[in-house]
Amino acid sequence: MRWCSLNADESLLFDTDLLREYEPARSVLGLSDERLAAVAAASITGSAAPNALKEGAVERVAAWLRTS
Repeated sequence: MRWCSLNADESLLFDTDLLREYEPARSVLGLSDERLAAVAAASITGSAAPNALKEGAVERVAAWLRTS
């Protein structure tokens, strides 16, 4: 399995935000909700955020997927 992340690290420089990065992943690349959730979880897990913050964020992604 290969992993990737979507991000908007330079949002001011490139006039973007995270939602504008995920939209083409869905509409152009055809990623399903399951794939988008996996990308989001990989992005969170690979971040330098504190573990407690990452765990909560990954759970919120899972909750979003359950309701989509």
